[in-house]
Amino acid sequence: MSHAHSWKQPAAGRLTREAAPYLRVCERTLIRWRGLGVGPAWTKVGHRVIYRESDLDAWLDAQRVVPVRSEMSA
Repeated sequence: MSHAHSWKQPAAGRLTREAAPYLRVCERTLIRWRGLGVGPAWTKVGHRVIYRESDLDAWLDAQRVVPVRSEMSA
């Protein structure tokens, strides 16, 4: 019997180990951020931490800094 998703692979739009390279940080950084209560939103399912790609993108958008000079010239 074939399943669309293996239990070892997250569903589309869900990232586990891929979250760190996606954000270009190391896995330890994500672990530290979770402990500090900062960083992107995450979900814990059993012993597994899962990040939604949409949450990573939203967090990245929230980190965006627009230089003041750019705002003045626009």
